[in-house]
Amino acid sequence: MKPLLSLVIMCWMAAASAEQELEIVVEFLPANCEVKSKKGDTIYWHYTGTLLDGTQFDSSVGRNPYFAKLGAGQVIEGVERSMLDMCVGEKRKLTIPSDLAYGPGGYGTVIPPAATLKFDVELMRIDPAPAAVNYFKLIDADKSNFLSNAEVMKYSLDHYEKEQSENPIEDARKVTDDFFRDNDHNQDGLISFDEFPGPKRDEL
Repeated sequence: MKPLLSLVIMCWMAAASAEQELEIVVEFLPANCEVKSKKGDTIYWHYTGTLLDGTQFDSSVGRNPYFAKLGAGQVIEGVERSMLDMCVGEKRKLTIPSDLAYGPGGYGTVIPPAATLKFDVELMRIDPAPAAVNYFKLIDADKSNFLSNAEVMKYSLDHYEKEQSENPIEDARKVTDDFFRDNDHNQDGLISFDEFPGPKRDEL
């Protein structure tokens, strides 16, 4: 390939790449917006999807709202990114490049290869993600801010009894011994908040 032609093609590709950006335009924002969508939430929204030439390929209007859990990969990446930090009742116009949609393969006969998609969306409902469980506090029965062997053993035993283990005491003892072996870094017989490896929040 001639150097000049090669340079022209490279410049065209760079320009095309620069144009392929996710665009989010807020069309309507409710006055009251105390809760916004975030990863882990299940959201419900209406949408109308079109190609760049205006051809409509799908719409939820007149049907039940579409729903998905944000951050779970249940919708195309461009939609997932675009539906974050939204309020119920908020309306947005989205322009989603092919690499954040269906890519070079398109989608059946509905979405052509390498198609940029446009969506009009309205968020109808947010089901917040369940709060993370602070297992440190849960196990720390005496509220000492340290986990003793007895506390971990009791928590483990309760678990195995609920699971109807054949040998709950033996199973709980093994888990507790392994837990202290792996996490009691200063070998003081207690697990501190910093040593605890499970889900926890910073406040004690």
